[in-house]
Amino acid sequence: MCESTPRCLPEDIMLNERYKIGRVIGEGSFGITYIGKDLLLNITVAIKEYFPLSYGSRDVRGRDDYSIYIYHGKNSELYNKGLSDFYSEATILSQFHSLDGIVSVRDFFYLNNTAYIVMDYVDGITLKEYVRKNGAIKGQEAFLMMKPIIKSLKKIHDAKILHRDISPDNILIRIKEKQLVLIDFGSAREKNVMTDKSLTVTFKRGYTSEEQYLRKGRQGSWSDVYSLCATMYFMLTGKEPNESIERMLKDRLVPLSEIENIDLTKRQKQAIMQGMSIKAEDRIQIMDELYSELYNKKRFSFNIRINNRTKTIGKMAVLFIAVAMAGIVVGFAVNNRRMFTKNKGAVAQVSANPMITQQTAETKEPDSRYYMPSFEGMTKQQALELLDAKGDTAILVKWSKKYSSTQKGKIISQSVTDGTICERGKKKTLVLTVSNGEKKYKVPDCVGKGYKNAIQKIKDKKLSYKIIYKESKKDKGIVIGQAPKHGKMVKSKTVIKITVSKGEKIKMTPQTQNTPKPYETKTSAPAKTSVPKTQTKKNEKKNKDVDFAGSIP
Repeated sequence: MCESTPRCLPEDIMLNERYKIGRVIGEGSFGITYIGKDLLLNITVAIKEYFPLSYGSRDVRGRDDYSIYIYHGKNSELYNKGLSDFYSEATILSQFHSLDGIVSVRDFFYLNNTAYIVMDYVDGITLKEYVRKNGAIKGQEAFLMMKPIIKSLKKIHDAKILHRDISPDNILIRIKEKQLVLIDFGSAREKNVMTDKSLTVTFKRGYTSEEQYLRKGRQGSWSDVYSLCATMYFMLTGKEPNESIERMLKDRLVPLSEIENIDLTKRQKQAIMQGMSIKAEDRIQIMDELYSELYNKKRFSFNIRINNRTKTIGKMAVLFIAVAMAGIVVGFAVNNRRMFTKNKGAVAQVSANPMITQQTAETKEPDSRYYMPSFEGMTKQQALELLDAKGDTAILVKWSKKYSSTQKGKIISQSVTDGTICERGKKKTLVLTVSNGEKKYKVPDCVGKGYKNAIQKIKDKKLSYKIIYKESKKDKGIVIGQAPKHGKMVKSKTVIKITVSKGEKIKMTPQTQNTPKPYETKTSAPAKTSVPKTQTKKNEKKNKDVDFAGSIP
């Protein structure tokens, strides 16, 4: 790492008068990541510093200057462009701090002729390291781990932002909780990502779509779909996929359907392989569609193949097709009515046969197996209606409530994972957890208390705080104001601003003019004979001087 080189910040120095730098936990050609401590909130954080090796240098040995110095020439322009992109990474991430599976940005600022991003510290290792050490991950377990990332990427894509660098290197895993966190949005691009405009080339071998290798390749949500599916392929097999540009010449990628011991349905395997299609037009196009295929979520659209390309048919088209099909069925029924009428007696005779009647009833019975549907985002009533449609009376439904950022009354989790194969008639318990809304906390009364006491009260309520210092007649360290006010109910991420007294401002008295000391005499100015009034004043001053001088012992 960086301990042997002079470019890394030394441990224990302070940034922005708040963050204490620790050891280096990551270093690349464009930046350094340190573990750090937020002294204000007393939590461990990760601090990412923009530092491209090609454009500048720094030597921290024996000096307190931690600024980065840019090489002469065109490097300054390139450095500033990269710095702007780095800062925009923080801006992008800050929009999605509440999403599961996405690293949260807490702060970002300029300092030392560069910029820093302060993020939540994830105590874990990369997904690549984990699979290399522990082997391939079981199918349903991998799907459960990846689910929050897929859902969060859908929201990120809805905001017209692409990640463009999804790979096992950029996903961390909290080993105890088996939770995945997507990091490194340094290659993310905003607003113009759905156009044909040229974008910077960013790629990881085995995980980058073919259009990203092209300078003017048309990138979109389908590009992230490719990288995500390639990452899931690695999770399930323990093997890195072949590069997309190699597959264009000769595709040697072994389909999941031909690999043993992968506990996924045929539909799930096909979805991952379709997400890894070499040509963008053949791929699953959006994360919502991928989620539906992987987790058996019902949608109001379906895909058809036209000229060997996948097309998504919307709700209106589905309605039109349904009406057309109904017309065909009605026409068929009308045309064959006479035949059924003529053979009415024969039909009645056949129906009277008990063996045939029994077989007909058996064919109408529902299948004995079905996939557990996804209830997330539904209300209680919608979930119960969906269960009734499944026709499995052996399911015992239990309800629980939990505080969450999801709208109150919406289902946020289920005990039986969607996509699980269930047997009809076999008793099973399904626990559905409903959102109770985001938990709110009562703002404590801080005014009139010492700031340390006030901070502890705020922490006890699981809230954050910000201190503003102000001069006042109150004693130094006393809280003289707060916002929001005492008693208001607020969300957990609300920052309570407390105004702390700096004490009364010391007034400096103006320096008085020097007066003669008792043992000094004041010499009078020479008289001006030309003006009589001046002579009068001179005589008065002389008399005063004599009187003053006469008082000297």
